[in-house]
Amino acid sequence: MLRTVTNLSIAIGSGIAAIALALGTAEAYQVVIVFAGVIGAFGALPLLRLPASVDAAVREVEEMRTETGSIVVLIVAALTHTVAEVLTHTFAEVLSQAGAWGLDFELADPARAGAYQGVFGMGFSLGALASPIVVNATAITFGLLGWVMLGVIFLAAAFGIWLISRRAVAAAETR
Repeated sequence: MLRTVTNLSIAIGSGIAAIALALGTAEAYQVVIVFAGVIGAFGALPLLRLPASVDAAVREVEEMRTETGSIVVLIVAALTHTVAEVLTHTFAEVLSQAGAWGLDFELADPARAGAYQGVFGMGFSLGALASPIVVNATAITFGLLGWVMLGVIFLAAAFGIWLISRRAVAAAETR
């Protein structure tokens, strides 16, 4: 159900964005951005029906200590680790999207850009379809060894993309 709602929302949003693109004016883009903000705020309205507080009994809690001392040290370490993971993931996401855009737009034949983008987009859909099967067959089944297998698969895929893109750039430069 969530996937259906997401796909429907993307389709409607794309249709609205297409209108702004067809008009091609700054005002059309501004209206679309404001409309998106209004829709986002409208989506938050159901949250107003939530109660302001939950009537739960207050519990007395003893100070927790770990073998190395205060729980505060453990919390700070966990937060530091989490922030590092978020920054690493964000950086990787930005790089991967920049690379994806480069592959999708820069290497596409301008006369057939739509076909390239369609196949490229289909790749993401196929990945979303296959990923539960692949993760289950590797990481879930074999544990740590499965995660290593996934890492090898990702490295091989990255190397393949790198190799293909280098060849495409070299071929484009010789034309």
